[in-house]
Amino acid sequence: MMANPTARNVARHRCPLMLIVLAGCTLAAGTSWAQSTFEKFYAPSDSMESRPAADTWEAYYSDTFSESSGTTTRQASPEQPLLPPAEMIPPGVSSQPVYYEMAATHPPQEIPYEEEIIGSISGPGHRGNALITAQRYDDHRFMWRADYVRLGRDDSADSIPLTSIGVDNFIVLSSADAGLEDDDAQAARGALYLDLFHSFDLELSWMGPLEWDNFAAVTSSTNSLYSIFSDFGLSPAQGFEETDQATDHSIFYKSQLNNYELNTRYRWSHTTKPWTGAWIFGVRYVELRELLNHSTFASEHIDPITAEVRGPAEMDYVINVDNDLVGFHFGLEAMRTVVPGLLIGGDVEAGVYGNSVKSNTRITATSIDGVNLDKQKDDQTAFVGEVNLTAIYRLFGEFYLRGGYQAMFIQGISLAPDNFNRTSPFVTPRPSPLDTNGSLFLSGFHLGAEWQW
Repeated sequence: MMANPTARNVARHRCPLMLIVLAGCTLAAGTSWAQSTFEKFYAPSDSMESRPAADTWEAYYSDTFSESSGTTTRQASPEQPLLPPAEMIPPGVSSQPVYYEMAATHPPQEIPYEEEIIGSISGPGHRGNALITAQRYDDHRFMWRADYVRLGRDDSADSIPLTSIGVDNFIVLSSADAGLEDDDAQAARGALYLDLFHSFDLELSWMGPLEWDNFAAVTSSTNSLYSIFSDFGLSPAQGFEETDQATDHSIFYKSQLNNYELNTRYRWSHTTKPWTGAWIFGVRYVELRELLNHSTFASEHIDPITAEVRGPAEMDYVINVDNDLVGFHFGLEAMRTVVPGLLIGGDVEAGVYGNSVKSNTRITATSIDGVNLDKQKDDQTAFVGEVNLTAIYRLFGEFYLRGGYQAMFIQGISLAPDNFNRTSPFVTPRPSPLDTNGSLFLSGFHLGAEWQW
């Protein structure tokens, strides 16, 4: 990258500063010696034969001059242009004015992006080379960035039918009713860039917590709700006391995501081209927590089939799933100046990760003594990709406003609805294999600011 020298860069490197001072001293001494030598050559002690005629310059500027005593006086040709003294050789005893006819060997060429360079230099708050500083790619001690993020969610979780109204009848409640696709999550994103050495930055960033949650419920004043655990009242007939002939069924689904990154950025740019960017290499940690809670309640009532008193009874079915993704990724950032102070571009990152998944299912019910626990653990290969499209405007000095579009895709994760065991909790044994084939797509916008020093 071609970066502009600034005062802080020179102060940071003392060796180049000393070399510049020594070079200046040497140049000054050499100039003084040359001047003294020239004056000595034309000193009054020199013989008249070696000195130019006293009226040589005056005669030249009066359009006449003599070569020496006794020679013919020559009149300068009116067609021949006179050169200024700085471009002629001082005439000696037998010298004549020498004229140089300079011809352009190379036709003038336009400077690439000349208008952008000139415009950027005159733009608000720019310093040094405009294309580099306007795109904040000159060397700096650090840069701080803060964004407001709002992301929507689209996941691959299955829709599980949970409740019917009547025995083996219409489904009135499913896990999709508490789906998280209709709600956006709000979060913060912050990053700190440290300039380790020329064109090489260390980036620390965090985004979160992104939280989605939703709740859905159905009620029946006639105790007509039947559960998936009894195959909607078919097995056993009229179902279980806690989940069938029920008054209330509900489901609550919550998900939380945090993203942490440690990246190195190798910046590149060009002084005459509007494109600049950086190569990205780093480590990412994604933390995804999922919770699904399905509750049922049956009030005291008379069983319409057996005419016996039934209830009250209830069940609480809770699933907790933890995904911990760690891995390396690489990417590319590219930005382009469109008008002075305004940049448009983006970055993309992708990598393969290891996902350590833990699932914990806890069931409590009226007819179950204590708590029914089921724990599962598995390791899965996952993929994470991220895209950011951003517009950045230099407001003043080194302060920028920014905004744009962001998207993240995660594959190879475990989602709580996919780990819902449809086998009745009142039946044993009850195997519950862990599902780690889920995916998650997040997309939305971000708004923020950044400042560098």
